[in-house]
Amino acid sequence: MNAKIGMWLFAATLLCGGLSAQMGGAEEGDETDAEVNGYFETLDTDKNDTITLSELKTALRKEASTEEGAEMLYLTYLQMYLLDYLSADKDDNNELTKAELKKYLTARNSDPEFKAELSAKDMKVVEAEYLTPYVNEIYKEMDTDKDGSLSRKEAAAADNGEEPSDEEWKAVDTDSDGKVSKAEFSAYLKSELAKSYSVAKDEKGTEAKPTETKPGEIDAYALYKKKGRNWTMRTESDYSGFKNTTYMKTEIIEVTETYAMVKYTMLDKDKKPMAMPATETKLEFKTASGNGGTPGEAPKTEDETIKVEAGEFECVKTTTEANGAKSIVWTAKKTPGLLVKVVSEGGGGKTTMELVEFKDE
Repeated sequence: MNAKIGMWLFAATLLCGGLSAQMGGAEEGDETDAEVNGYFETLDTDKNDTITLSELKTALRKEASTEEGAEMLYLTYLQMYLLDYLSADKDDNNELTKAELKKYLTARNSDPEFKAELSAKDMKVVEAEYLTPYVNEIYKEMDTDKDGSLSRKEAAAADNGEEPSDEEWKAVDTDSDGKVSKAEFSAYLKSELAKSYSVAKDEKGTEAKPTETKPGEIDAYALYKKKGRNWTMRTESDYSGFKNTTYMKTEIIEVTETYAMVKYTMLDKDKKPMAMPATETKLEFKTASGNGGTPGEAPKTEDETIKVEAGEFECVKTTTEANGAKSIVWTAKKTPGLLVKVVSEGGGGKTTMELVEFKDE
């Protein structure tokens, strides 16, 4: 099997796979037993009738190691087994037994509408072992200009020159800036995952307390620490004559001491929900740290009061210019982290984002 994937959005279809896709989908009874035995024959390397995550990864790396593009092939294999491995291991003890796997497969094969469950713990494993490495591998191969994002041309180059359709592209390029960031791609994969699996949220905690900061410092996550707060941004882009207007509504639906659950809903030019479902993302409140690199030229900043559709805001205006591109960002002073307006020019196009509604409920 060649691991080089043509259509990059094929990633989403992988998330709908699993054991039945890999093994052909068994019936109940003796065929299910045979399926279980075949699974353990492949992955139970120490032959003790249990499979750990470490065993699963070791076996799949060995399977992929002799093929071209071994890392991508390994991640493809991993996804095909990992999601169902985690779903079948109902007690979350990282030891999958034959009895657990048989019970899971019997339920899955007998119910066409069966939806496997992934716990909050399972999702952390999926993120660390598969999603993050997979996205990094995709961008390593396809991000030819190494700017940290994918353009439609880069996507087309990986698919024999065939660009994604407008519908496919809009589903991933959620801010309509003509490029897909790693965060956008990861969010898209999670939304696709939620279509085939029942994904649990973390247990609810208490409302987050303001992060302690030193004088003059700003809490980078302050905007996300109030449940019910929501805002909507309009994005207007014009790249190579392709004009587009969309809206993005952001809602803080849950806040704990360590994270916030943030819901993103894409709206069309008429502010109506688009075909793709809303996505929910866990934003962890992490302490920022420097990267140790050499600092570049500091951006120009100044105070400026501007008026947008959402109202009048006192802002910090930041201007950055590099490699023929220019970006101007206005951030609210009263609500740190809230973007009021962004204008970006470069690469043959222009994108303008503007705050059209802000509710501090």
